[in-house]
Amino acid sequence: IYTNNIENLSGYDFTGLSMIDLMPIPGDTGVLNQSRERDSEFTISFLESLELYICDSSTESTEKTLLDNTQYYIQFSSKVSFTDEDFDGTSSEEWHDEWQEGDKSFRIVFDKSVVLKTKHVLTMEYKGHIEADADPGEIAWNSFGYQYTAGNPDMPASLQKLKAEPPKVGVKIPEKAIIKKVVLDSSGAEAAYDEEVTFNFELYEGDTASGEKV
Repeated sequence: IYTNNIENLSGYDFTGLSMIDLMPIPGDTGVLNQSRERDSEFTISFLESLELYICDSSTESTEKTLLDNTQYYIQFSSKVSFTDEDFDGTSSEEWHDEWQEGDKSFRIVFDKSVVLKTKHVLTMEYKGHIEADADPGEIAWNSFGYQYTAGNPDMPASLQKLKAEPPKVGVKIPEKAIIKKVVLDSSGAEAAYDEEVTFNFELYEGDTASGEKV
């Protein structure tokens, strides 16, 4: 699961929010800083389970304000470099509503009613799928850029549309496969077991046990 966070540490509310995430692909770069290579060694595709919520970072409360799909829209693209129109949500020709083969990025454009107040965090969680080009020991880097408007609302001339890109984060494939013994009960919960009992494992090449034994 990927978690993208936008934290407002300024003295002004953030409005006009949008975000573009360039998923890991070999030879990739940053979203805003296209001259900086991210050095991903394999591909990760967007999968599903997008959840967006806002939390108050000034307290120890874990309460989440969930956003529903009337407060934003998500679109997907094969693009790897992005214009102001892409962030504004006004470009449409290269964006579509479902992840397709060959896509490399996605954007979330928030409704004007979504306001990220000072000392609050906007979190975007989603799943990724590791593609077949991944090998043991390799790493894939992900990053996103976001756009917002901030300034003194009583002084319209002070309002500025700004962009930022947090540091990249990496996912690494272990050098060697890790086998862990876990016993589940009939409800699927982890259960205690006798550590003296021997378990035998068989490894197969492919998606099912009908593949070649290794």
